[in-house]
Amino acid sequence: MVSGDFSLFRNNGVNSNSSSSSFSISGKSSFTNSVWTGNTPAPRKTGEFAYSEERMQIKQKARKTAQNKVRNALARAKGEVKKGVVEQTPNDSIDIRRYRAYESANHKTPVKSTAPYCASFVSWCYGNDFSAFGYEKYTPALRTKAQKAGCYTNKNKIGNGQKGTYRPKSGDLLMWINENGKGGHVGMIESCRVINGKMYITTIEGNTVARGQAETATSRAVGGGSEGVKRKTYTFDELRRNPKVNGVVRMEEWLAKSEEARLVGK
Repeated sequence: MVSGDFSLFRNNGVNSNSSSSSFSISGKSSFTNSVWTGNTPAPRKTGEFAYSEERMQIKQKARKTAQNKVRNALARAKGEVKKGVVEQTPNDSIDIRRYRAYESANHKTPVKSTAPYCASFVSWCYGNDFSAFGYEKYTPALRTKAQKAGCYTNKNKIGNGQKGTYRPKSGDLLMWINENGKGGHVGMIESCRVINGKMYITTIEGNTVARGQAETATSRAVGGGSEGVKRKTYTFDELRRNPKVNGVVRMEEWLAKSEEARLVGK
C-alpha cells in the first residue's frame, strides 16, 4: 500500500471538499497514465492498461478472421467432394490442375502434373493463404512449417481434450509421414466426434483411394476405387495404430497467430 496527496485525485477529476485527506492505493493508478512507485506517479510502460486492452481486441479480431478462413476452407473442400473430383489419368484431371495453379508463372494458370496433390489440395482449400503456410506441394515441408510456427501436435498428444491432450478441430490438417520422413499424406479434418466413448475423425482428402488410403504404387492394383477427393471417417484407435500417422496441424491457431502478427505490425 502506498499513500499520496488527495489533490492528485481532485486534479484528475475526482471531487472532494477536502484538500488534505490522504488515501491509500495498491498497484497501478486508474486515474493517471502512470504506475505508482511511491508518492509520485511514474510514466507507464508499454504493455499496461490501454495497451493490454488494445492487444486483447487485436487477438479477438485475429481469431475471428482465422475462424472465417477455416470455414471458407472447409466449404471449398466440401464443394470438391460434392463435385465428385476424380483422376482422369494418374494424379491429373481438369479439376486437379486447379489445385496446382500456384506453381504456374502467374500463380493462376492450371498446371498439369503426375505428382501427388494432397498438399496442393489443402493449400488450394485455404486459398494459398500466405498468412499461414502459403502454397505447399510437399507434405513433410508443410509439417516442418507448422512445427516452426508452434502449431503442430504429435500423434501421442492427441486425445479427447483431457489434460495434456489436444482434440482435433474442424479445419485442422491430419498428417501421415513415411518412416523415413520423405513423403507422406495430408487431409483436412471435417469433424471430430465422440460417440459411445469412441472418437471418430472425418477428413476430406485429395489424392486418396476409396478406402481412405493415400495413393501408393500398388493402390490401383489392389483396387479400392478411383483416386480423387474423398471424405473418409477413421476411428482414433485406427489412426493411433497406423505407424505412418504422425500428427495434426492446428490451423485455426496458426492462422490466428499469423493474423495477430500482421495486425500488430501495422
